[in-house]
Amino acid sequence: MRSIETLRARLDALEAAMAEGVSEVRFGDRRVVYRSYDDMRRAAADLTRRIAEAEGRACGPRRVLTRTRKGL
Repeated sequence: MRSIETLRARLDALEAAMAEGVSEVRFGDRRVVYRSYDDMRRAAADLTRRIAEAEGRACGPRRVLTRTRKGL
């Protein structure tokens, strides 16, 4: 797994490209060209999830169990 610093740097570069309206992101010697803004949003969400997992924070949907009864 990549280090948290590397993941954060990639997320920062991706968010900067999204803010500028650019579909190409360069990180080090790598270049990624995204097809759409939605692809960029999904990549940012994935990076955010991976950072949270690496930090040991909870991520993803939570389940809530609800029980009801009439009370008769």
